[in-house]
Amino acid sequence: MRRDFVANVSHELKTPTGALSLLSEAVMDASDDQAVTRFAGRMQIEATRLTNLVQELIDLSRVQNDDPLEDSEPVSVDELVAEAIDRSRHTATTKQITMVSGGVADLRVWGSRGQLAAALGNLVENAVNYSPAHTRVGIAARKVAAPGGDLIEIAVTDQGIGIPDKDKERVFERFYRVDPPAPVPPAARAWASPS
Repeated sequence: MRRDFVANVSHELKTPTGALSLLSEAVMDASDDQAVTRFAGRMQIEATRLTNLVQELIDLSRVQNDDPLEDSEPVSVDELVAEAIDRSRHTATTKQITMVSGGVADLRVWGSRGQLAAALGNLVENAVNYSPAHTRVGIAARKVAAPGGDLIEIAVTDQGIGIPDKDKERVFERFYRVDPPAPVPPAARAWASPS
């Protein structure tokens, strides 16, 4: 019932969010007032964010389908990695984070291209968002032998805050977020810094 609700609400939300985006664009084009143009531009940004959230809800309801591999095809891991890096390139550049890829080239995995791209894109985006400036995010793929046949493992590594042991069991809960670490008081920071 919850899955059907998410799917139905998501599809219903597509129409008003699309309309909001078009209306804000029309207001921006029709206005000579700088403030109105600025607010309409902000409305467009928020409408785009809302549209992306609705699409993620639709994708989530598809993942929970009885047969999540219904739309499966062979997918190039190199293309998935390149797309994930490209998606976070601007944020990484702003924070001066180096993104590197490696591992075994020319691997293919069986699955839904859109779902795989979203999953890897989210992992890389989180790695960049939660890493300090001037660090490095790496993405590497390899083939792993398993009893039922070879598996493809894609690892995303970063130098971020990590996940505390007490939260690791909850990492696959939908919408769960780890609390950010408490800020270090300035006196403690000064004492801890090397001289």
